[in-house]
Amino acid sequence: MHMDKPKQLRLEFPDRPPKRDDLIVTDCNKAAASAAFAWQEWPSNLLCIFGPPSCGLSLLSKIWASAANAVRMTNSFVDSADTIAIRAFAEQNGVIDRADAITDEESLLAAINFSMENGRRLLLTSRTQPASRRFESADLRSRLANITAIAIEPPDDEM
Repeated sequence: MHMDKPKQLRLEFPDRPPKRDDLIVTDCNKAAASAAFAWQEWPSNLLCIFGPPSCGLSLLSKIWASAANAVRMTNSFVDSADTIAIRAFAEQNGVIDRADAITDEESLLAAINFSMENGRRLLLTSRTQPASRRFESADLRSRLANITAIAIEPPDDEM
């Protein structure tokens, strides 16, 4: 007797950007989510949300990018981009993922400065508090020391 392999059901999921309702907000991420969603009120147009791997940084930044009509850049893009590309990025709201892994200090400083000059919002995600990173550039250290930085704690049982 010959038995055919059962066919696996194919489930179609919509290909859409994540929405605010997709984020489970608990005590571990409440402060970061509240700050991100109040992006029009950021005092310096800059916000850094930092936390350990798998804490929801990427999801929160994707939701914010969608809400703020922002462009996303990876740390590797920032490290390899020229001034023209950084300037073009900073013409609209932006997200730089894993800013803590950026090695090109001039490019990171340029992204921050151009975003501020253009009155655009810039969200940085990081695994560490930005002021804890020891950069050579005094200007970059100064910008990061004055940025609003909010931690996301490791996921709790509610999440």
